[in-house]
Amino acid sequence: MANNRGYFRIWYLPHWHYPPQLPGLTGLYLNTIFRVLATGLIGIFVPVFVYQVAQSWKIFFSYYFLNEFFFLSSVIPAAFLIKKKGPDFSVGLAAVFQLLGIIFLIKSQNNLTFLYWAAVFLGIAGPFHWIPYHLAFSQESTRKIISRQLVTNALLGKIAAALAPLIGGIIITLFGFSAVYLIASIILAISVLPIFIDQYNQRGENISLKQLKTTFLDKKLTPLWWGFWGAGLEAGVYGIFWPLFLYQCFRNMEKMGLLSTLSLLFSVLVLSYLGKNGQKKAKKLFKFGITASAPNWLFRSLVSSFSLLTLLDVVYQLTTMFIWIPVGSLVYQWGREKQKPFFVIREVMIHLGILTALGGGILARQLNLPWKSLFFLPIAAMLAINQFYYGLEKTQRSSQ
Repeated sequence: MANNRGYFRIWYLPHWHYPPQLPGLTGLYLNTIFRVLATGLIGIFVPVFVYQVAQSWKIFFSYYFLNEFFFLSSVIPAAFLIKKKGPDFSVGLAAVFQLLGIIFLIKSQNNLTFLYWAAVFLGIAGPFHWIPYHLAFSQESTRKIISRQLVTNALLGKIAAALAPLIGGIIITLFGFSAVYLIASIILAISVLPIFIDQYNQRGENISLKQLKTTFLDKKLTPLWWGFWGAGLEAGVYGIFWPLFLYQCFRNMEKMGLLSTLSLLFSVLVLSYLGKNGQKKAKKLFKFGITASAPNWLFRSLVSSFSLLTLLDVVYQLTTMFIWIPVGSLVYQWGREKQKPFFVIREVMIHLGILTALGGGILARQLNLPWKSLFFLPIAAMLAINQFYYGLEKTQRSSQ
């Protein structure tokens, strides 16, 4: 992982079995490019695939609840593993789990039992990747230009992901899900390599239940916990039920991919502005993002044409960038201070939010409501995400 020791060390070999080192945040940037490209090929299509394989809402929801259960169960073990084996080993292990999960997704087309194994391994993979990733970014980012670094990371990810959904939709249409999963697996394996050839491999301190309790009860951080829960609620609706809604509307994988691609392409346009103004105007940008994003879900519940949904998703991708770049700066500033306990609680709160979204989905099925009825949940989520504003205020006051 990354370290800010400079480019003059890029080809220095401290011992024979260690490969050339990447300076700064380069390792994380390269990991982002390949990982986003891999997940972008399949991401929007996974809920549709799971439903097509399951042919049952009970099995569909069982898959996602099992995934979340094993994610939450793996958060603490992931933090301990970083101390024992280091973050590079944790990220590498996450890639192995994710590859196994993708293989089991492919095999589930012939044997439904493998769908549950896919949920288990994909759930375990999450914290083993994201906790060391966020720890590395928080420790190696530069305080004065963290917004610019976040924008660079986001920009690289958006560019990598821009064509992926469209290409994924075309591959699925022509060759089926197995082909796109195979390609995504190869790219995912490549994404791990930069992590092993950079200079960051800090294990950090052990984590304890006392540290977790102290961090969770810190009143300065309470708004952030609610914000993370809201972020998970929004992510659950956008990542699971929004693709199902699109599939019901279009029954066309290429159209679904094209809509996602157009949204990603337009979102790139706003990132350069955020890179220059993300810190000094953080609160104003955040407020604009919240105000502009919340009504978007209301409008989505009222339309079903491809052109209007494309326009709404493009606008949403643009406006939410005004939320997540300032929030990213806030998160990594606190993460630098609180380290593992902070990121462990962050992951837990986000996935409790996703579980809330799944609960809403089950209620919608029982009442025989359309998926668009769930679009009111992200509006409520924005109210919780708005709690980040108070975190931004406190951080700004403490830095003065």
